[in-house]
Amino acid sequence: MAYSELQSDKIESTARELALRVSERFPENGIARVGTALAELSTLHIAYAGKARDRNWLMQVISVLLVLAGLSAAGWGVWQLLELFGMDANELGSIQGLDSVLNIMIVTGAAIWFVLNLETRQRRARVLARLHELRALAHVIDMHQLRKDPTAYYRPPTAHSPNRDLSESNLMAYLDYCAEMLAIIGKLAALYMQNMNDAIVIDAANDIESLTGGFSQKIWLKISVLQPLAEAERCAADPSLNPLS
Repeated sequence: MAYSELQSDKIESTARELALRVSERFPENGIARVGTALAELSTLHIAYAGKARDRNWLMQVISVLLVLAGLSAAGWGVWQLLELFGMDANELGSIQGLDSVLNIMIVTGAAIWFVLNLETRQRRARVLARLHELRALAHVIDMHQLRKDPTAYYRPPTAHSPNRDLSESNLMAYLDYCAEMLAIIGKLAALYMQNMNDAIVIDAANDIESLTGGFSQKIWLKISVLQPLAEAERCAADPSLNPLS
């Protein structure tokens, strides 16, 4: 069972460990604050996702009572129509009476469907609001890595070029941390999908995983550009690592 579904405690511990790693390497950088925020949000979202599977029984009872009241009202309406047209049950097949009864039944059925799904729609709205928060955080992380351009090391800077305040190896670590944060966001979204089997929630969670996967792909392309630079940096710091020495 441990490997058949996501374990929320593992996701939370991973997020907190990642926040510590980022803070240790980049204590004065904004990415450290983002990592801390993600760790705190992971605790909140794990709690929210756990509640997503809980039914609101009070709302369920109210819905049943409303359905019973609607059925009673529909029955009373049919009886009033029979009285109005001066028919008994055997004469219900007349066109005018049947049309009126069918209208009542259609309206009653639509009202019952609306009431029975009211609690589900409320839970769905809460979950979608939480997923929107995760989507916004993914865009924040993408903004943090946006200006970390590895190709800047291959060309001379201009007046408005981004600051090259990170070494090649530190920039690789920075981008790697961003990719890990995005992966955690994707897993937090998957928790909602795991706990609420609703088609709209599943689609929204899948959209977030696709979004974070796309952002991560861009990051790994940058890392692949940085790898030879970082290797050259390591060899310069320790000539014994140079395979040509």
